[in-house]
Amino acid sequence: MSDILTTVNVSYDSCAINIPAVEKKYDASYVGMFALKTKDGWTDWAAPIFWVANPKAPYTNHYFAMYVISSGKLMITDGTSSVDHVIVAVEDDNGEIIYSRYQHDCRYTTDGSAWIDGGCYYTRSNRPAFTMRVQDGKFVRCVPEDVS
Repeated sequence: MSDILTTVNVSYDSCAINIPAVEKKYDASYVGMFALKTKDGWTDWAAPIFWVANPKAPYTNHYFAMYVISSGKLMITDGTSSVDHVIVAVEDDNGEIIYSRYQHDCRYTTDGSAWIDGGCYYTRSNRPAFTMRVQDGKFVRCVPEDVS
């Protein structure tokens, strides 16, 4: 992998989680919104994923997700599977990069010139797509040998 991508739009609009408060409490960095992988496949909604440089016991994973269930209870879970794969993205003329967070999540760049849909299930877009991964809490552009 190469290029660290600094212009990925990781908007957390309409998220019920207070991202800055979680970052402070857990000494974590917000990565982005992603579907969660369950025994039945990917969720049809996105949860914020956080990266922790030095996870504290008993946790050993660098990534965790937080979400609120229908009863209002806050849940925390391993978020590794959400970022441990190739992510398809598109870039607009201004350099803004977007990715679809879950199936049927059609997202547009801020200027509306580029869009992508499909999450981990399929890719539809109006621009040529490329692949990226999350490495140590940061988005990086994949080089051909990274794509598997």
